Parts: sequence; C-alpha cells; structure tokens
Amino acid sequence: MPFSAAFTKHDCARRQFRFRVFYQELDEFLVQVILSWRVRFRCSHCRAVFTEYPPFALPHKRFVKQDLLAKAQKYLAQQQSGEPTTYRKAVRDQHAPPSYANQDDGRQLSHVTLWRWLSWLGSRKNLVQWATQLILQKDPRADVHRQSCPVAHANVRSDQRRRTLEEASLALHVANAFYQCFGVSMFTHMATAGVLA
Repeated sequence: MPFSAAFTKHDCARRQFRFRVFYQELDEFLVQVILSWRVRFRCSHCRAVFTEYPPFALPHKRFVKQDLLAKAQKYLAQQQSGEPTTYRKAVRDQHAPPSYANQDDGRQLSHVTLWRWLSWLGSRKNLVQWATQLILQKDPRADVHRQSCPVAHANVRSDQRRRTLEEASLALHVANAFYQCFGVSMFTHMATAGVLA
C-alpha cells in the first residue's frame, strides 16, 4: 500500500487562533482572531489518529506560535541578563499589553497567559530530548546538549518554578538550534502529532 494511502481523513474542524497585529493609526498592537482548519488523520495500519495543525499553530494553544515564542523569549532573555523583570512587563508592547480588537470590555493579553506558555514550554522534555538527538545525529560536534540556561533568582519564588523556567529556556535554545540545523520548526513538525505528548 502506498504511504499516502495509509492515512485517511478522520475529521476536520475550524479553530480560532489569536495573533498580535500592529495598527499604525492607533500606534499600538491589538490581538486579532482568525479562523483556520485543524485536520485529523487516521492510520489504516495502527488505527492511531494524528492531528495536523497549520504551521503557525501549536497544540492546545490559542495564540499563534510566533507570538507565544517571542513573548517567552523576551521574558527569559530579561531573566538571563539580570535585568529586573516581571510577567506583566514582558507581555507589554510599548506601554501596555495588547488589547483585543473588536471588544469593548477592555480585555488585554494577561500576564498569567505568559506563565502558562512558559509552563508549557518547560514541560516539553521529551520533545527537547528527541530534537537534541536528531541535531547530534546530523552534527555530532553540536554543543546544544551542553548549554546551560540559568534564570535570575530574584523573581523566582520556588525551586519548582525556577526549574520550569530553565526547562523553558532550554526548549527555546534547542528549537533555535533545530531550525538552524533542519530549516523547520521543532514544534510544528514534532509536537503536533501527539507522538511526544
């Protein structure tokens, strides 16, 4: 049986995704909502179901990948530089967090959302290990597994939170190395099929 014939469409659903857009006339970022498809396929051999997300999406995340990773990187970079920072500061664009477009209730991107993103990144240990192995297979001289990703202790309330931030920082470092090595996103091509959940 040809490889392409081994998968059949299981279901298809529309999903909302959020992303930040800069409006020049307002001189600020706003959060917009777009609709896209999420498709699931079933393997005719093992009967497992695999989810195919669009390249800008991450599993179980409403915000697009670029915004999630950029905000997480911003917070962790400030942590590593020793610069005083908070989740509230990291979610700001210019002077305030981005507001949601077409909503009159004043909703803004919450600083709690940033912590959830960092927690999600910090929990991708299997994904980071697998990506690291692939990088080392392609380039045995790569030092991706020897990188330390410390975070400032000033804003960390517990050892568990510090470890989570360190794991999130390592995940971003490995993701950058993976992209440089293979030219594709570690998250889109390895974390969306449920193999490494």
